[in-house]
Amino acid sequence: MPVVALEANRDLPGAHTRLAQVEPVDDINGPSLIKALLALRPRLHCPGTPVLFLTNDNMVRTLAAHWAELEPHYLLSWSHCRDKVAALLEKFHLETHCQRQGLSYPPTYLLHSKSDIDLAITVTGSQAIIKPARPLAGFKTALPSQRQDYEQLIDRCEADLPFLIQKFIPGDDSSIYFCALYLDHGEVLARFDGRKLRSRPLGHTTVAESCRQDDVYQETLRFFAGLELSGPVSLELKRDAKGRLWVIEPTVGRTDFWLGLCTANRVNLPLTEYHSQLGCAEQNLMQGDCALWFNEERDPFGRLWLAFHPQLSLGERHSSYVHFHKNDIRPAVLCAKKILSDLWSSLRRCVALSVRFDAPKSNPADDATAAATAKSDKQFSVEVYLNPSEFPADVLDLFLQAGESNVEAGPDWYANFIDNVVHKPDTAYFYVLRYQQCPVAALPLLVAQKPLHTEIRSLTNYYTSLYAPIVSDVQERCTEALQRLLAAAIKDHAGASMMRFTPMDPASATYKALRDALKMHGWFAFNFFCFGNWFLRVNTTWDDYLKNRSANLRSSVRRRCKRFAADGGTIEIASTSDHIDQLISEFNEIYTASWKKPEPYPDFVPSLIHRLASLGLLRLGVARLKERPIATQLWIVNHNKANIYKVAYHQEFAAYSPGTVLTAHLLRHVIDSDHVQEVDFLIGDDSYKAKWMSDHRERWGILAYNPRTLFGLVFLVKERLGRLVKSVAARAGVAVSISGLIGERESMHSATNGPLLNHRSTKSPTR
Repeated sequence: MPVVALEANRDLPGAHTRLAQVEPVDDINGPSLIKALLALRPRLHCPGTPVLFLTNDNMVRTLAAHWAELEPHYLLSWSHCRDKVAALLEKFHLETHCQRQGLSYPPTYLLHSKSDIDLAITVTGSQAIIKPARPLAGFKTALPSQRQDYEQLIDRCEADLPFLIQKFIPGDDSSIYFCALYLDHGEVLARFDGRKLRSRPLGHTTVAESCRQDDVYQETLRFFAGLELSGPVSLELKRDAKGRLWVIEPTVGRTDFWLGLCTANRVNLPLTEYHSQLGCAEQNLMQGDCALWFNEERDPFGRLWLAFHPQLSLGERHSSYVHFHKNDIRPAVLCAKKILSDLWSSLRRCVALSVRFDAPKSNPADDATAAATAKSDKQFSVEVYLNPSEFPADVLDLFLQAGESNVEAGPDWYANFIDNVVHKPDTAYFYVLRYQQCPVAALPLLVAQKPLHTEIRSLTNYYTSLYAPIVSDVQERCTEALQRLLAAAIKDHAGASMMRFTPMDPASATYKALRDALKMHGWFAFNFFCFGNWFLRVNTTWDDYLKNRSANLRSSVRRRCKRFAADGGTIEIASTSDHIDQLISEFNEIYTASWKKPEPYPDFVPSLIHRLASLGLLRLGVARLKERPIATQLWIVNHNKANIYKVAYHQEFAAYSPGTVLTAHLLRHVIDSDHVQEVDFLIGDDSYKAKWMSDHRERWGILAYNPRTLFGLVFLVKERLGRLVKSVAARAGVAVSISGLIGERESMHSATNGPLLNHRSTKSPTR
């Protein structure tokens, strides 16, 4: 089948394919496309009428508006329903359409200017995703973590306003599914279901697989029901932790990234479209699972990434790529050349930036300013303690106040941590800043002595769910306070090559202030994701809470609790030191018989239980079946908040679902008896937590390197390289859009961005 492709950018690797006749044009995204197609038609010598295939939304919008000019010369599968196709391109109409079709669509706000930011956050919540309302914008998607991110994006991409602000549905790339169809007046002639595995950058799919999903298919049918559409369509959906599918966005009137994946897995949707336009008999296409698809141009290390994720391995499937085709090698060579060139340029800039540090330059200030600065410095002092037992009364009060909002910031937590976790050569330090003799900030640190370098960390490990520097007034001079504390730590440990602070709340003032303070000292700081955190906002009774949970959870709680009680089960919730040693013994017994790994620091949790009991913060639940302990959970209740810290049950009694039973009893206790306002499941995105909790947030960390040390510089280059590998494809192809591919069997091929043309013949199509 002869294929003609229109392309405006001859620098693209795909523009040099030999499997299509590439026609250079001035523009493929506006009215100039109409002129180019009209000028091309007399040069297309074929017995019938050429068929048009489009590759981006701007083309679809342009042809929908100007089809009358092209209709005598070309065929377009969706020409009879142009108005409906054009309407579905407007993303701000999708919410209304989904409501009408009975589909789930995230709360959305159309943002026109900075004055709309606060209202957008109110509508969509603190976790949102930003998308351009129009195609081919300067960005695809963005995930803001604070109001400043909205402002910066508007400053950078003001020409792309308005933006769609949408509530973010938690989940990684692998929770995004799509269903691609070819329709003929609403009838499905071909179907393909797939799943995304990786996106680089956010929103640009770079690894995808065939994945048959009937519920995704049914939701797609519901979305397009009643529209009587023809042509290629698809719907992208995201599955949340509860299994609910949310509409992300449709694609209509054109191909998408899935074209190569479909053809590689025996569903050639463009060929179906071509046959439909010719009036040929329908083909029976059976979706296979024989290939994974990679976009090597945007993500050159996608195949390497897959090797480190054995649960997503190729298995017996082969790899399908955007540019690499055994009968058309030149685009792949040009793509590899461009990637290597961009990688080398970025590496040179990275190394140059890392080693270029000018000596501090004197800042000529007048005598009055210099005197004021000197006087201010004299009002500050930094003290260092090795253990909370050394704290004077005023420093102890500072930590006690911090412990009111976060028990893991209190002196008892740190004392237990040092006693049972910290061992030489590592040493804990508490840097405390005084202003006019009063303690105003503190930075708990752990200095780890490695064989060849020194590392400074937050005084945390996997026992810690939330860390934060202590600042008495986080709104005023927070960065200055942390800068002074860091200065003292850096001076005491001059050879330190890296710092790591984790896990932290990325929305907190101390998170940004700590990162800024590190930069002020010439360290290179990076953010990184730690884990997801499920929690429950409580403003009701247990009975009302349970009414608002899923029917499955309500039924499970009632049935499991009834069976447990009927077979002689009892629940104890301990909050004091009474028979605490027996409870700890039972806790250890259950933990040993559970699926959990043995504790590397066996005295930490027992000592913590003793301390919590003495402070009145303990809620230790034990489920017993005929007097035998079979499940235990350690909860911490502190100032209107309950933390679910440790859970375990005896695997021999899993049929009773003792974890569900004990969670229900403890949750009822903290809601109705302790009257907490929040329940926090702490660390991890385990699916079962979403059944109990209402909200989700993330914990992030800060990693910083000192380029003035050899190992700091080496680690910095390694970090930059790692991040560079993930983003270099995006930097190399900012203006590149997904293009058509050829399959191993009968198919069309063009790795360009322009529309594809197939000549309509009076005879049956042949290869």
